[in-house]
Amino acid sequence: MALRTPFVASSGRSDTPGGLAGIDFSILLNLSTERVRLPGLAVRVDASLPAGAAGGHGMGRGVTGLATRSFGAARIHLNASVALDLPETAGGADHPQRWWVGMAVDRTLIRSSTLLVGEATVGWVLRGAPLRYSVGGAIRRQVTPTLVADPGLGWEFASGKRTETSLTIGLSHSFGVAFLMPVRAR
Repeated sequence: MALRTPFVASSGRSDTPGGLAGIDFSILLNLSTERVRLPGLAVRVDASLPAGAAGGHGMGRGVTGLATRSFGAARIHLNASVALDLPETAGGADHPQRWWVGMAVDRTLIRSSTLLVGEATVGWVLRGAPLRYSVGGAIRRQVTPTLVADPGLGWEFASGKRTETSLTIGLSHSFGVAFLMPVRAR
């Protein structure tokens, strides 16, 4: 389960205000682990709620299918997502899409707990609108056993023109919830 609270900063050229841009929830279900001949498969269910000055209006929900295959220190990820319903007005952090498909490649730098990531996606927002293409890259660094930092840079294109540049800075902290952890007899 994941909880995400995106924040956006306005560049001054945009009508979108800065600040909290909604609250997103996700639940991931692993269907299978990676095998010798089969990729790892998972399904993720997402929900976004409006919150903050840049949060938009209305709730959004979606389902994503994920497949991962390892090749030595590298992995390939194929993902596809479809929106079950879109918010009335999108928040400043995301551009909800009716559907999107993407591919990512990552490479582990084993001795430094660092992962290099590159991704490309294509998606469709609204009927009659052009397809949106995006490319990006990131570095994911395991700072401590429970803390991960991942800065990234990405570009989005529509109708052959760059429409957006994004800089992301993510921090993730893992923690256990005692009542969810079964006690094992020794």
